[in-house]
Amino acid sequence: MSLLKILEEEQLKGNPNKILIRTQRAQFVESGDVVLFISIAHALRLRSKMNRCVSLGLRIDNALKRKVKFLNDPQIPVEKVNQTCERCPLDNSQCSERTAPPSVFIQEKKEELMNRTLKKLVTDYRAKNLKI
Repeated sequence: MSLLKILEEEQLKGNPNKILIRTQRAQFVESGDVVLFISIAHALRLRSKMNRCVSLGLRIDNALKRKVKFLNDPQIPVEKVNQTCERCPLDNSQCSERTAPPSVFIQEKKEELMNRTLKKLVTDYRAKNLKI
């Protein structure tokens, strides 16, 4: 559940000035990179009924592992993510936060299939000793 949704629930329970701070490790589906996110959500003071969430992402590498001792805390959730919903191969059972259909991912898969099919046609054609 997103931090803004949790904050909204807290506000509905009568905690309008609640400030939430959460951490999460995000593993990127395609690259395998892991990022530590530290997020803070709170109500905007100048605009009523408006919240904001700010997240700081730190790529987890050997230097960060040496400096941040709580990285492997089992209380920190790990989520699989991607750059954008449009490029993400995860289906709805794997991601409850999707905000857009995977249109770019689907288009790229169609293009890959078309290229493989064309390459096979050319290979088959050449195998019959015919020249293009």
